[in-house]
Amino acid sequence: MTRTTLLPRAAVTLLLGVAAAAACTDNSPPAASTSPTPTAAPTSTPMTTTATPEPSAPSAPAVLTPDDTGRTVTLALGDTTQLRLPGRWRETAPIVDGTAVVLVPVDYETDPGFRAWDVRAAKEGEAVLRTPGQQGLRSLRITFQVG
Repeated sequence: MTRTTLLPRAAVTLLLGVAAAAACTDNSPPAASTSPTPTAAPTSTPMTTTATPEPSAPSAPAVLTPDDTGRTVTLALGDTTQLRLPGRWRETAPIVDGTAVVLVPVDYETDPGFRAWDVRAAKEGEAVLRTPGQQGLRSLRITFQVG
């Protein structure tokens, strides 16, 4: 067979394949349903109003630092944020007044330049995280609302 006879045969085979594929597809619209569609009769029901949801409290920042002194942070029960004390603050250990949050120390293999604690919302209520003031450092105070 020569090359000139193969080309027309390949073209015919391709066209037959395309035609067969087109015949296998169904592009017709779906058949209309002949059964009637039930509709509800209007009823008189009292108008009900739903309460407007209160705006959610802003989520707690992922990281708290001494710059957050004086701030009140709202956490949902089970949420966690992190306290980081850099520089000379690293020498102080934070104290929590209240049972709403628990401090969990974070240990790093290499020194990141700060000490860190996860602050976990453990119980509904209020807790105050504070550090005693040291010479040259102001005291830290952050209030946590858990609920």
